[in-house]
Amino acid sequence: MINTKEIVALGFAAFWVLLILFIVFASNNKKLKNLAKQNVKDQELVNKHYPFLFIFHIIICIFLIVDFPGLVEPYGVNGLKMLLVVVPLIALILWKVNKTIIEKAKQREIAGYRHRDEKIKLIKRFYPRTFGMSQSAMGGLAGIFGMSYSDLGGIGIALILAVLVVTPVDNWLLQKLYEKSKLKNKQQHE
Repeated sequence: MINTKEIVALGFAAFWVLLILFIVFASNNKKLKNLAKQNVKDQELVNKHYPFLFIFHIIICIFLIVDFPGLVEPYGVNGLKMLLVVVPLIALILWKVNKTIIEKAKQREIAGYRHRDEKIKLIKRFYPRTFGMSQSAMGGLAGIFGMSYSDLGGIGIALILAVLVVTPVDNWLLQKLYEKSKLKNKQQHE
């Protein structure tokens, strides 16, 4: 007679054997290799045009791991059902957002947009103090906003809200300083 513990042990061993076989066969698949290379190129392009995007992904993970289970815990089984429905929905939304961001990065690359580092270099040349003060103000704003909204559900959701508020303001301010720096650079070369 087979014991339940033996069935669990056999299932666990079978899982690892199948996982190893899958990894071996997947590593030899040319389509998967090409897809992986394309994904790496896409991520490098996204990191070039949107360098702070990885922070948002980390914050989303913190929210899903730390805060969201705490938000649905009071609802018991219904909260678990909600968790099982919302997490795949969030994953689908993040996948679609990632696809959109990759397309936007490709469009920026084709259009020849300067990426953030080049803009910051020009801004620091003409407005170093203004840039430094604006960045410290953005950090302070994010901290104040995050701390004041941490009662909504935890630190993860507060960070998400802070990034969603501060990032557009930072991009707007960076663009304005960049335009002024370009104008000053043009006047200097004339």
